[in-house]
Amino acid sequence: KNVGAYGGSAAAGPQHQEHLKIDGVDWSNVLNLLLDAHLAIQSNDLAQTYEAQSSLHSALNHALGSSKGNWLVPALHVVC
Repeated sequence: KNVGAYGGSAAAGPQHQEHLKIDGVDWSNVLNLLLDAHLAIQSNDLAQTYEAQSSLHSALNHALGSSKGNWLVPALHVVC
């Protein structure tokens, strides 16, 4: 079992279980992964930080790409 610095399994998904839904899009996974990344940074765990930011990036792409009006392209324009 791969255990992260702040407990829990690194492969088990987000450690947090908050819920957030906006305009019919479930942002819970994004929120929970963002909170997990914050915990990994606070615990100075580079491996967990990398895993958390990688999962967060994927979750953001999924949420933005599946949202009404496809927010992915406009969001990328803002970020880039």
